[in-house]
Amino acid sequence: MTKFLFFTFYYAAIFPSGFLWTAAIFVAKYLFDKYSLLRVWSPAPHMGSQIAIFSRKYFFTAAMTFYILSMSYTFASFPYDNACPTSSQVSEDYIGNHTAYTVDDDSGDVVEINFSISQDDTNYKYCNQRMVAFPALPDWQPVDSKWMTPDQEKAVYLFGITGFFFALIVILKILWRLVISPIVSCFTKPYKASGDTSPIKFSEVEGICGYIPQIRMPGHSFPMLACDISGLHDDRLIGWKDPFKSYGHHNLLNDVEKIKEKSQKTATEAEPKVKERKLLIVEEANPFLFSIVKDWRDELTES
Repeated sequence: MTKFLFFTFYYAAIFPSGFLWTAAIFVAKYLFDKYSLLRVWSPAPHMGSQIAIFSRKYFFTAAMTFYILSMSYTFASFPYDNACPTSSQVSEDYIGNHTAYTVDDDSGDVVEINFSISQDDTNYKYCNQRMVAFPALPDWQPVDSKWMTPDQEKAVYLFGITGFFFALIVILKILWRLVISPIVSCFTKPYKASGDTSPIKFSEVEGICGYIPQIRMPGHSFPMLACDISGLHDDRLIGWKDPFKSYGHHNLLNDVEKIKEKSQKTATEAEPKVKERKLLIVEEANPFLFSIVKDWRDELTES
């Protein structure tokens, strides 16, 4: 999206209809991405909105500034022929019909050009029409070599002054974000709470669920719990309930206990060396293999 916008701004002076094409591309891309996001693509990783915020705050502002400044310099240097009119008329020696010859760059053939000069034509002289001053304003034209028309000067004034203020705003904004704001935050409290505290408690919200580590497995109606929930008092935090079996039936922790008991039984029946090695493996097993989930009751409410 940012590439389309940047190239539209870059070529806006010579291709202004690009804004219409870019708008159509943005609408089509929005519809396609929306359909793909909701119907085709898998869940995207949780990346946050930092990239979108950065693009909106910095890139779009910088692109707009670049667009206005480039337009001001583009209009200021028009017509790019480095020829400025003078106040003198052409000499009588040049009045009449003339023929000039040039070579075509592609074919290499000699091309004949016919033109005529009348007595009302004006002499032209060389002048450098490349505007390098900032901001681009008609006032920077040499006194004896002005090439801008009145309408052109108005457009250059508009783009030049607007671009100057846009660039100033961008510079101040960057300085505030990167320099001033970190310094001010060392002496003030930058955080301000928005809104009021809600009287509704977390445990009173209908349908609330806690973060319970669990794994969904094909062929099972309910997920498999991958944590120790012995310290959990409120079963509603799990988010589901099997009407026929307890949560222990769906807990992988119990499967590990069964595997451990089976390993111990096998180790006791094995040879002495193998028995010693297997018992060592069982005893050194990590007791914190699964997460522990707990909740705390509101004793004041219960009393």
